Amino acid sequence: MDNPDTASFTALKEAYDQISTSYRQKKTNLWKELLLHVPELTEQKPGILLDVGSGNGRNLQLLARSLVVAIDLSEPLLRDFVADPNLNQRVCGALPKLPIRSHVASEVLSIAVIHHIRQKEIRYASFKEIRRILSTNGLAVVTVWRKWRKELKNQLIELIRQNRPIDGLVNHMRPWKNQQGQSIAYRFYHYYTFKELYFETINADLKITKRIIMGGSANDANFLIYVSPTS
Repeated sequence: MDNPDTASFTALKEAYDQISTSYRQKKTNLWKELLLHVPELTEQKPGILLDVGSGNGRNLQLLARSLVVAIDLSEPLLRDFVADPNLNQRVCGALPKLPIRSHVASEVLSIAVIHHIRQKEIRYASFKEIRRILSTNGLAVVTVWRKWRKELKNQLIELIRQNRPIDGLVNHMRPWKNQQGQSIAYRFYHYYTFKELYFETINADLKITKRIIMGGSANDANFLIYVSPTS
């Protein structure tokens, strides 16, 4: 029998490989809400920045750093790169075990990545891995989908009132649809409370220095956090 951790990783990799062509059609520009809340993405800075789960590099298009490394589990996404490949290094890899030396990154991006990991223990390990690669004075920017957003809040409250399980809303598979509206792959999502996010970062020896609620039609779909090593 396959290891469930390996099976989950394989399923996620296969999903992103399948959607890679459609991904470029739908996601070529830098996520505008990310740029709004992390304006330093356009600043010219020294140092090494690692984008963990970079996809096709769309959020790297305005970056100017000494070295930028795009890391993703999907080789087709990395091959279909939209940022300048002459200014960025591309590496196949995935949380929670990255092919990167410890404490080399002055900055880490992990945008819409960790909420795709099914097992709680691996999400914990993923934050620990971000801590491992960060330098002592480094900074990571992480986004995850949020549980108590307007889109889901009423459904969650109704299930709780009826004493019914809510796991199907908080942990489930969502389809990726192509330009024609056809579902071509499914990805796992875990929707976070801030309490969960707080304890996962603390467990990894990281401290949250800024928290922002942002994104989606109601501007409340994601947590965006800045985290730094506590020691």
